[in-house]
This record gives sequence, C-alpha cells and structure tokens, in this order.
Amino acid sequence: MPLLVAGPVLLLIVGLAALSCLTQALTGSPVLMPMAFDFTPRTTSSWFHSLAREIATAFGSPLVGKASDGKVRVHSIPLLVSAGGVLAYVALLRRTLTQDGLPLRIIQALRPWALVSLTLLVITLFGRDSARVDGQKIELSASPGAAFGWALLVFGLASAVVVARPLHALSARYPQAADWTIAWRGAKAAVTTAVGLGFLAAIATAFIERDGDEIKLADLASLVPRAVGHAVNYGVDVWQVSVLGRVRNAGANPDAFLAVYDRHGLSLFYIALVLIPVLSVGAGVWSLSRSGADRLAVSRACYRMSAFVVLLYLILAIPTLASLQVPGEEVARFGPEVLLGALLIGGWYLVLGFAAGQLLHPHRDVASHARLVRPVEVAVIGGVLLVVSLVFAVIEKGGKDFQPQRAFSGTFAFGDSSSSENSASGSSDSSSQDSEARSTLSELAAAEESYDSDNGFYTDDTSNLSSYSEPSDVIVDVTTSSDGFCATATGVDSSNYFTYDSTNGSVEDGDNC
Repeated sequence: MPLLVAGPVLLLIVGLAALSCLTQALTGSPVLMPMAFDFTPRTTSSWFHSLAREIATAFGSPLVGKASDGKVRVHSIPLLVSAGGVLAYVALLRRTLTQDGLPLRIIQALRPWALVSLTLLVITLFGRDSARVDGQKIELSASPGAAFGWALLVFGLASAVVVARPLHALSARYPQAADWTIAWRGAKAAVTTAVGLGFLAAIATAFIERDGDEIKLADLASLVPRAVGHAVNYGVDVWQVSVLGRVRNAGANPDAFLAVYDRHGLSLFYIALVLIPVLSVGAGVWSLSRSGADRLAVSRACYRMSAFVVLLYLILAIPTLASLQVPGEEVARFGPEVLLGALLIGGWYLVLGFAAGQLLHPHRDVASHARLVRPVEVAVIGGVLLVVSLVFAVIEKGGKDFQPQRAFSGTFAFGDSSSSENSASGSSDSSSQDSEARSTLSELAAAEESYDSDNGFYTDDTSNLSSYSEPSDVIVDVTTSSDGFCATATGVDSSNYFTYDSTNGSVEDGDNC
C-alpha cells in the first residue's frame, strides 16, 4: 500500500522538476534565478544534478552558488513542483486509507509519509555540481537536510489532515456545519481559477511589455518554459495585484512595490486585473451550484467560502516569498505582502460571495433574477473585458519602467527604483536622458582611449579621466580587462541601458557588459 501512494507522488514530483529543468536547458535559460548567475545544464550529468536541486528548492532548500569572489544565496520555491506532489499525495492517501478506527489509519499513513520523505532526501543528496561560467568556476549546491525537514513537515501535515478528516468529523458532530463542507468545495474552485488566471496574465504581461515592438509567437513560446516550476508563484503574485494588494520588487529596488495603483509606467488598462477575483468567485459559485445541495445551503456557502479562500491563499502565498543574498549587499526580499493580501482577499471574497449568495437565496424571485446568476454568462463577459483590456494595453504599450527579461526571476520586476510620484515625471524625461546616456558613453570612450595612450591600460575609476565629466542625471558603470573595457549607462529616471564595448567601438542598446 505505501508504494501505491509514494510511487505516483514521487514520479509526479520528479516529472514536474524534470520538465522545468529540461525546458530551461533547451531554451538556454538558467536553472533558477537568472539574476543570480548564468548556469545552464549542458550535459546529462549536470542536468541530473540540476533536477536534484530543483526538487530540493521545491521543498524549502536554499540554492547556494559559490565562486571565487563570494557566495550567492537564493531562496525561491518552484511551488508547482511541491504543490503538485502534495495534492497527488492527499488524493491517493484518501483513496487507500481504510474506514477503520483512527489508530489504524494513522499507521497506514505513516508508511507512505516516511517513504516519500526519505526518497526525496536521497534524491536531493545529488544536488551538488560545478561548472565554469566566463572562465570562473561556480559551485552550486542545495541543502538535503532542509529539504528533508520540510518534506517531513509538509507531508506530515497532509497526512494528519487526511487521517483526521476535520470537516467530515465536524459535520458528523454538528449537522448544521455541513454547509462548511460545501463552502470548501467552492473555495477550491475559486482559488484554482484565481491562480490559473493570474499565471496566464503574468505570461501575457511579460509578452506585452517585453523589449521591442514586433510581436512574435516565438517570444511567447520562450516565456512559457521559464514559468513551469514557478507557475503557481506567478499566479499568486498577479492574484495579489488583482485584489489591490502589492508585490515587492526583486529586480530593481527591494523597497519598491508593484500594484494596480502604482504601476511604474504600465498601461492603465491593467486595472482590468481586478476582474480576476470576480471571475474567481463566479467559478466558486458555479462549483457550489453543482454540489447538489439545496439553494439555501448554497447561498450560505457563497460567503462562507471566503474563510477557506483566505486559508488557501496563506498556504500558497507564504512559500512564494523569496530572497536573494549577494556578497556585499543587503538581502533582497520579494513576493506578495501576505498579511495585507489575506485581509484584502478576505474582504473581496466575503463581499462578492455575499452578493452572489443573495442572488441565489431561495426567497428571491428566481425567474426575474435567473440571468444575473448564470456563471457561464458572467465568465464570458468578464473574459471578453479582460481580453479587450489586454489588447488596449498592447496598443498603448505603456510599460516604460517594466523589464520583462526579469519578469520570471520570481515575481514582477519593473526595473526603476523611483517611487510612484517620480515615475510619471521620470517617464517624460526618459527619452532625453537616453540621448544623454548615449553621448556620455561616447565621451567616456574617448577619455578612456586617451588614458590608455598615456598609461598603457584602461581605468574603471572615472575620476582619473581628466577630459571626462559625468552628468548628474546619468549613471555610468565601467569594467576593465587587460585588452579593453566595457561601460554601461542609464538615466536616473529611465529603465533603458546602453553599452559601449571597446572591442567593437560602438554604443549599443541594452546592458551587454
């Protein structure tokens, strides 16, 4: 019996992790957190090690990259891998447990719990690997102990819930509590819809706001593989934004946030994301209406499901919180504001659920209100409005401060560290600053060549360049080598970067150093 539960669960976990690693290898994307280091599995051996690390990080282990100049520590859980495994574990364990007494059910649940956890420990032992990137050796590792501990805890809690069956026990003891069992069904449908729509919106947003004006289907196809492991994470992030919550930015400034009301230059039409909780509640109500319960029970369950929605949000949102630690810098934390998000989601789903419950109440005139409560019509109307808004977002192309190349590093990343008050004026000045950044690089190049002629080498300290004066509204970064130098420049109110490389002698778009 333990193998009937543990076997399929382990195969699913390994399969999801393998799919994530394989698609990243095929598309040339880093295994995890491209902002941290560029490490792509190029051999069968390295791919196997990356698979073990992906599983370890799915169960709470940090990913550590060691190089000669320091250590990078990343904590970002690919929640689809762990959540898929836990859901499969719960479903299989419920089917295999007998209806006998509680002690026997506990014994039956202990064996698959131990088997799954120990097997994950063995797999994660193979997560250590090394590779050379740009001539520098990088060692990657995960913590098998951390992964084993979190696997014990997660699958242990799942086993306890399946064994105890709290809702079933509560309904048996208090018959009037049976409505809560119906509400649980609606909450599962609502949360699944919200996270699914959030993920699709994240893909669409990164596609719309990517660099360049020409839209290609290949661009969208290249975005999807990066999101395999973190699909749930992106869905939760967008869900948070859709209920007027905030998501902390990891790509630019750890103190900056993205929200519907603080879009950092994104199109006004992204306000249509508020349709996600509306459609989510509609999906929950539709699921309740198909439960076979009477209309009064369904009416009550419409607003009672808000409690379970908040619980599921907390279960999903807390693991999506991520962090990045780079030598010499403070720890960058990113993800949703969980406490604020829980309050907002509770309010949204309570109010919308109560309104839906009133429409479904048996004392209302069903004939006159039937058209108001057809979930298919509501879903179609809401979906059309959402698509129309995204089309207008493409036309307006308002994401001036949004950097889609970082959008799948764990959450939204919009590049500009300025506040919302400064972003509006910054967008209007960005074009002039872009021109100044280009001219600054040209002046810097001439000064560097003059310095090299006099001293025989280039310098990364611009104060040594007597013929160069750096403008106050342009940020310049110079790196040197034995045979040349590379410099990047950007305006203080612009998210656009420009590069001058002495090997080709021209200014190019993007940060290419």
